[in-house]
Amino acid sequence: MKSLRRLSAIVAAALALLFCAGCGFFSPPTTPPELPDLPPEDNPDDPTTPDPSEQESAFTVRLVVDEDQPFFPSTPVYAQWKGVDGDSYTAQFNEIGVATCTDGLDGEYQVTISPVPSGYTYNCNGYTADNFHRAITVELLTILNPAKPDYGRSDKGDIIHFDVFSKLGTYRATFEEGTTDHWYQYSPDYAGELVVQSWVDISANEVNPKVIVYHGNGSGYINASSPDYEADGGGASSTYTKNFKLTFRLSQEEIQNVFYFRIFAETKGSYPVTVDFTVERVGNYVLPGGNPEEMVAEGPFDLSNNRRTGVQSTPEGTWRYAYADTGRVLTTKDENGKPLYGLWEEKDGGDGYWHKLNADGSYGAVLRALIGAPSEVLDSGFMYQLVPLRFNNKDYTNFIGRNMTSDDPWDFDGIPVSGDKYYSVHCDLNGAHPLTEELRIFLQEYAQGQSLFNDGNGSAEGIGLNAAEEDMWLFVVGYYAS
Repeated sequence: MKSLRRLSAIVAAALALLFCAGCGFFSPPTTPPELPDLPPEDNPDDPTTPDPSEQESAFTVRLVVDEDQPFFPSTPVYAQWKGVDGDSYTAQFNEIGVATCTDGLDGEYQVTISPVPSGYTYNCNGYTADNFHRAITVELLTILNPAKPDYGRSDKGDIIHFDVFSKLGTYRATFEEGTTDHWYQYSPDYAGELVVQSWVDISANEVNPKVIVYHGNGSGYINASSPDYEADGGGASSTYTKNFKLTFRLSQEEIQNVFYFRIFAETKGSYPVTVDFTVERVGNYVLPGGNPEEMVAEGPFDLSNNRRTGVQSTPEGTWRYAYADTGRVLTTKDENGKPLYGLWEEKDGGDGYWHKLNADGSYGAVLRALIGAPSEVLDSGFMYQLVPLRFNNKDYTNFIGRNMTSDDPWDFDGIPVSGDKYYSVHCDLNGAHPLTEELRIFLQEYAQGQSLFNDGNGSAEGIGLNAAEEDMWLFVVGYYAS
């Protein structure tokens, strides 16, 4: 009988080893297991905080995603406690995402994890444990993919390829040997205080990230010779790894602007090298003056065209930009100071539109603005810029008129303003509408708010245009030449 019991025990042990050897990964149960009790997140200033000598000696790290949901590793992941004196301790996360170290840690430690689970990242410099804070929770963040690749042109005529992203979150730039930089384009959807910063492990001290930022608009023009911001304090000049952190304050009138991030990485180790960076909105920012005034167009509109009903005219003549007549200089006067254009007001028996002036001062061809079509300056036109048109504490979103919720900007069903009081509705087949005084003011404020002309750094200047401060409105204005 004793031999039989011994044989049964041997068979049970063998079966246990067989089943353990067959487990390549952990499949979490349908109902997450109950997490073990962890030492509390202690507050040294709280008089109820127990004395460290009365606490358990274990230091723990717990993994979460989506702020507070437990993360269950399916492959080995390790927590590391790195002391200021160079000592290091390591513990593997168990199947419910908790790593525990009982090796007698005493002092302050930077907490990191390795390897980071695929598809995730975290702030590798953001977690510190000490005798008063032994239980640490590390939040894993999903690495976002840019929306699409695109390209622009530099001031030197070079083609620049960049990835476009619009969501706040965390992204990853990967550098193979020989790769010098990565370009990104970001268009903020909301006003506020934005922070862009890199997350490279400073304790490893092997990779130095750098960033150069260019401020522009959606035309794709980049003045690479004149950056707006630059951050590089590491590398050979000091501590090797020094993360960049840039803060931007964007008002409502600036949310249509575009930022180009040119990210570099140098290493004293081996390739490939990754630089994770995050774009966060950390606060509000509102210019003095309160909420922007909603601008509603009054016209007069070109009622011979109504895109909503499908009635549109085919223009007679050939489209010609007004600045083509003045050597690509946007100006309202000739070399003798004589006016080139004039507003024929309705009170004077006119049509309410701006016109070219003939040599005798009479009104000639009607000036028109390309509202519903691309132009030399705006590659996508106004209709395809799917962010609110706000600047100078004015909201022009429904002034132009397009559906902000549809992929088709001509789908007017989503426009919240009643009637057909939008310039885009009354464009001709070329996308042009006669230039009213209020439309001229809009174009002037748009050009100023979007820095189309900016001491040689504006996108309009990048295609060879120049303008006086008061004449920027001519950037999409032209006429039909017979």
